[in-house]
Amino acid sequence: MDYSKLNYPSLDDIVVKEVAYSSNIFFKDKLNNKKLKIDDNLVILDNKSEVGAVKFLSDFVQESKSNRYIQGSFFLFTHDGKSKKRFYSAMDRVRMFVTATRIFTQKRANADFEFSIRDSKKKDFFRPFDLRSEKYDRHEFTNFSVVSSKKDFNIIKKLHKKLADSNFEQVTYYSKLYNAVKFFNHAYSEDWTLLKNTLLFTSLESLFSDSSKSEVTEKISVRTAYLLYPKDSDKRKETYIFIKRGYEIRSLFIHGSNTETGINKIMKKFEKERGVDHYDFYHDFIDELHILVCQCLKKALLDESYFNFFSTEKHKDSAEQQFYTNLVL
Repeated sequence: MDYSKLNYPSLDDIVVKEVAYSSNIFFKDKLNNKKLKIDDNLVILDNKSEVGAVKFLSDFVQESKSNRYIQGSFFLFTHDGKSKKRFYSAMDRVRMFVTATRIFTQKRANADFEFSIRDSKKKDFFRPFDLRSEKYDRHEFTNFSVVSSKKDFNIIKKLHKKLADSNFEQVTYYSKLYNAVKFFNHAYSEDWTLLKNTLLFTSLESLFSDSSKSEVTEKISVRTAYLLYPKDSDKRKETYIFIKRGYEIRSLFIHGSNTETGINKIMKKFEKERGVDHYDFYHDFIDELHILVCQCLKKALLDESYFNFFSTEKHKDSAEQQFYTNLVL
């Protein structure tokens, strides 16, 4: 098929279905090759559903990406009749599930391609749209998300719903949680490690900074440690030190200082304290920070009291300070 002759849908087109592909989200055991419902409009397809549509998209991926084998997962979004003209709502919903998967598995999860079906009877396809904004990642084929059980899938579904409840599909919105997730996703797609580090710390700042801009490093270090380990003083101390040192790297970078010298000194401290021969900023540290941010976002989304606070658009200063005081006491 000559895909170049196909057009993208316009707001005047009636779109009834949309199919999307992810190259690095996999389901194991009893979840493998099952039609899994994510929400009322979005499902993960098995190999007996929408066969023609899946083949259309598979052929496109094979041709455009020179991939001999198509692995991963296919999603189907069915419009409910109220949003037929808003065809890009499917893209938002798939990206939202992908984000939930990233947070839960702490691994890579991408949305790669999506295309629309104008009329289910005629099967009139639109040209596939490249959903993926991320740059090439050297770990793309070794670092991927695997959902192993129905319990894990249900947690990802809950994260997906909470993202929807926090207005994640809105183009412009403000809440601590909304900003934190946005910065997390930008960090995910960034391949400049120093900027990735800065974006991940900005995600933590979005959650844990307050209206007073003093002692930001101390506040974020303490509040992150208590959110994750309220009953484990050793893990709190370890997390506190980790955040303080990482924030120092962030400050060196954004203020134009000699980052390499500072990074080397900090990594040597980690090596000595952990009794390891090598601890690297560009892999070990940044991976550990990524996991830590995922854990914070997961807790902020799934714990109802945290979610209610972090997803609220505005706070009085007194209410904000009371929340953080209660967090650490």
